[in-house]
Amino acid sequence: MLRIFSVAGLVVMSLVHQGDSLFAADQTGGVASELSQIEHQLVKAWIDGDRKTVDSILASDWSVIDLTGHVLTKTQVMQELGSGDRRIESGSVDDLNVRMFGDIAVVTGRSFLTGTYQGKRASVVQRFTDVFARRDGRWQAVASQGTQVAQ
Repeated sequence: MLRIFSVAGLVVMSLVHQGDSLFAADQTGGVASELSQIEHQLVKAWIDGDRKTVDSILASDWSVIDLTGHVLTKTQVMQELGSGDRRIESGSVDDLNVRMFGDIAVVTGRSFLTGTYQGKRASVVQRFTDVFARRDGRWQAVASQGTQVAQ
């Protein structure tokens, strides 16, 4: 069950931002703001089941290492999104840090997700890393990883 919420947490970080994001001192506010907005779009899409938005933000070669150490591809995650087994009901993120390396950005933070998987309630808190690449003038997620925070 944690694996399902791990994927959701990595793909969609927050519908409601809990506090101001922290950004590396040398970053422009515009890029950090854009990446934060993308994270918000993803969580809304995940909660709404908006496959089109998720598909457009995740690069075709995106993969995630989930809380259990499994590597999942974009194809696997998109199949999971449409399965109906999982329902993310709420989510938030805090402690965001955006670091830029040319056309690559690394976003780290903490996410909180609550929902159901196969009818059972679950909540997950995790630390995450998302890697974005600017391709054809827009940011896409290319890799993600999450680690569960001890309760």
